[in-house]
Order: sequence, then structure tokens, then C-alpha cells
Amino acid sequence: QLGVNDRDDARIMALKSGGKTAAILNTCKGCVARCTFCHRWDKGIRYIPVPVLMKRLDRLIEKYDVGFVRMGDENFGTDHRWLGEFCDAMKARKLLWRVGGMRVNCIDSDWIDRMRDSGCVTIMYGMESGSQRMLDVMEKKTTVQENRDAMRWMVEKGVSTTVQLILGMPGETHETVSETAAFLGYCATLTPEWDPNSVSVNFAQALPGTPLYEIGRVTGQIGRSLDDEEAYLIKISDRDARDGETAINFTGYPRISLERWHYELQSVGRHAYIKKFGMAAYRRILGKSALFEDASADTGYFAVPARLVEGGGVLDKDAVHDSSVSADSLHAMKDRSRYRLDDYPS
Repeated sequence: QLGVNDRDDARIMALKSGGKTAAILNTCKGCVARCTFCHRWDKGIRYIPVPVLMKRLDRLIEKYDVGFVRMGDENFGTDHRWLGEFCDAMKARKLLWRVGGMRVNCIDSDWIDRMRDSGCVTIMYGMESGSQRMLDVMEKKTTVQENRDAMRWMVEKGVSTTVQLILGMPGETHETVSETAAFLGYCATLTPEWDPNSVSVNFAQALPGTPLYEIGRVTGQIGRSLDDEEAYLIKISDRDARDGETAINFTGYPRISLERWHYELQSVGRHAYIKKFGMAAYRRILGKSALFEDASADTGYFAVPARLVEGGGVLDKDAVHDSSVSADSLHAMKDRSRYRLDDYPS
């Protein structure tokens, strides 16, 4: 199944129209980090040798006429020697492909060039926050500047991405949310060609085996008996991380603040985009979105802001181009945020 970013790419949709299929390929096991919200049972990472991967991929191409490949890894390409060999092999096969997860401290402008040249059209990153304090709480071992650099390079090279964020970790405050909002304002004003709605805001979800889960148990928000733990696990099973009903509030602020932050963050990028590029540009970028063609493009995985399929399907495409319809009407966003546009210089 193609995601929103995939459906927004004319090259990928041309492959689909031509009868080509898409496949998912996992290239490694493990991760180089152990973030406090992430379930990592073992240390380290192991990459599958490129010849082995290509043998598997060639079989998929032969049997299923694959033309597009999604890399299912959460930590793709950390080993640059492996990545170089992989790019050469993919370029020889003339496929389009996307990366499901890469670290911002393992990429630079030259590597994005090389990946794009070998057919890569999308790279997803776990940027998680625009606040260094929160990145440190998460033990991401990355910086806000690395997030900003990765986003700028993606825009300069014309490679698609979605800004993925985690909201509500222990220590989250109005100040850290404001810092993340500033980061989103920066992203939204890099180019009029990037959709400011391409932002995924998820609540921190406490999963077994993580420090975050243990915080939930120590604070009593997750029961310590087997029955209580089972009840919690059933509650969060098969639920999106953006789901406000099952998320634990780790912040110390009232729950309504946590939920308000969620929607305020989503609004900041739109505000900044419209301020710099104008409402006409915003209508144009909305009209290009796959969400206006097919509601099923939003699977919920990326927590599309104000998910358009909620509450009655996609927005009316005619309304997007109607100059009498305001940004308020399109996204119910103006004057509902505690943040001011002037706080987010481009």
C-alpha cells in the first residue's frame, strides 16, 4: 500500500499506472541507539549483506514485477560503506525506492545526492523534537541543528520527507513546545513546494521494555500487577501513537494542555507558510496533496495533522481553490494558537 508521500510523487504513480508493484524490503536488524521511548531489546545493529538483499530483490522483481521498493528499516544506512554498495546496486536496477527511517546525524548533502541518484525519492527521519532538552531526554544523541540541516538538504535536493515528532515526554513544557514550534516554522518556510501539513505529531507511547514504560509504572499510571499491565497493553494495542485516548500524560501539565499542544504545533507550520508564501501558494500545495484525491492515502501511520478523513472524509477540493474560503475555514487554525507568527523567523 502506498502512503501519502508516495502518492504525491508523479514518478511513483506512473509506475503504478504502468502495472508495476511495490515491495517492502528490510535491510538491517537493530539500531545504533536506545532511545528512552523505543523498544530495543538488543544492543547494536546488523546489516544484511548487499548481495543477499539484491538476490531477494531480484526475485521480487522477477515474480511480482516490482518497480518501487520501501525500505522498512528504522535505522537505515548508518554504515556508509554498506550504504555506498547498496546505492550502486539499486542504481543498476533502475528502481525507485524510499527509506522508512534514517538518523539525521548519519546523513549529509553528498549522501542525499548519491541516494537520489540511485533512485531514492523519499527519506523519513525520526526528528522527534525541535527542543534540545527533549532530544536529550529521549537520548536521541542528535541535535536540533542536525534536524534543521537534514530538512534543508531534503528541500534543496527535492527529496520528499515528513517531519515526525513525539510530544509529551517527561519534562515537556510550554517552553519546549515553543522550541519545537519554532523548528516547524523553519521547515515550513524553506520552500513553497513543501506542504506544511507534512508533519506527524504523535504522543509519547509507553511500550514494554522502555524507560518510559518504567516511568509509567513507578508513577502509578501503569498498574504494577499483571492484570493491570495486561489491561494497559490491551488498551494501547493496535492504536496509533497520535491517539489521545490511550496516551499517558507524562508532562505534569493538565491533559488539556497536552492535547492543545498537539494541535497548536500542527497550526504553526501552516501559519508560517502562509505568512511567507501567501494563501494562493497554500491553496495550490493543498490541491496537489493525495489526500484530496483518495482518503485511503491516510493510513494514520504518520498522524497526518487534523486527519482529513476524520469527521467526514477529505476536504472539498473546490473549497481549497475558492478564494472566499479562508485559512480559518480550511483548517480551523487561525487565532487558536498561543504562538505568534513573529516568534518564528524564517
